Amino acid sequence: MKNILIVCDYFYPAFKAGGPIKSLGNIAKTFNDRNYITVLTYNQDIDGQIINKSGTEIFEKNIVVYYAQNLLNFVKLYLKLYKTADIIYLNSFFSSRTTFPALMLKKTSAKVLLAPRGELTLGALTLKPLKKKIYIKLFNIFANKNEIYFQFTSEEEKNESLISLKKGFSYTVIPNMHDPIPPYIYKHKKEGEIHISFISRISPKKNLKAVLLSLLNIAQGDILLSIAGNIEDEKYWAECMLIINKLPQNVKVNYLGGIKPTQVIDLLKSSHLFFLPTLNENYGHAIVESMINSNVVLISDQTPWSDVQWNGGYVAGYNDTDTFKKCITECMKFDESQFNNKSRQVYDYARNALTKHEYKTSTLFDI
Repeated sequence: MKNILIVCDYFYPAFKAGGPIKSLGNIAKTFNDRNYITVLTYNQDIDGQIINKSGTEIFEKNIVVYYAQNLLNFVKLYLKLYKTADIIYLNSFFSSRTTFPALMLKKTSAKVLLAPRGELTLGALTLKPLKKKIYIKLFNIFANKNEIYFQFTSEEEKNESLISLKKGFSYTVIPNMHDPIPPYIYKHKKEGEIHISFISRISPKKNLKAVLLSLLNIAQGDILLSIAGNIEDEKYWAECMLIINKLPQNVKVNYLGGIKPTQVIDLLKSSHLFFLPTLNENYGHAIVESMINSNVVLISDQTPWSDVQWNGGYVAGYNDTDTFKKCITECMKFDESQFNNKSRQVYDYARNALTKHEYKTSTLFDI
């Protein structure tokens, strides 16, 4: 059995950082039957809330989690844990709290598997570009290409990421692990009404403003928009609130804040249309969860799930609010039978795609 050290900024019971936590939890639970898994993380959620005070926790069989209180404590724990690791799994490319110190301190023969989580895609690199360009340049100069392997979750992420990386780094393309697929849910829906869910962090990358602008000129029908996600950018949220205050009376907005995974599932079970006009997703856990919980999806063309447009879903450019408006209006006009025909297509598409992914995911640590 291999000793695998997973290094990450956030881990359960944190939940506000979204998909990456779910990815790591699924990895740990998928491989703990044939490996010893150690997770080194911080004792706080993305908003700074303390989530563990004990320091160490048995997560499941063969999974131990160490919670660092600060960077100095992280370094001490890392220096203790990395010596026995066969593989070190780094869950970010740019993290100054985990990946950077881990790479600087590594002095063993352990292989490093680095998952950029979409951080090197073209859309992601448009945010704070200068700082990222400097970091990438330094990485390409000093990183040992013989010791570092990259995990990309799609061909699109691989192709865009390799533009930034120097030649010679080994890589593998392995999708994220998914939760068990629930049975299809037949949903009640009346013609002329729709429940839309937006489940993601409130930040420019996730593009909530495009959701709101798409609803600005839909003056007919009965629309409920449920927004669930931690506010990552207060200024951006203030800009969103200005648009919310201008929405027509037939559009009701319910902001739920950051909600727990069980609450996410409950929301998706009750909504009709999941809307995420993201600037970029290397995977998109929320998109997957929405599809397997019987939602029609309306997403940007910057995710690995664009084929859903041929299978009941909607796809458009991330700022194409005119197309978004047309898609929302079409879905709103569906009666119950029409809607469930659409959502069943999306569900079957997701189930088939995830089933195909399962063999690939089993080879993650075969490096």
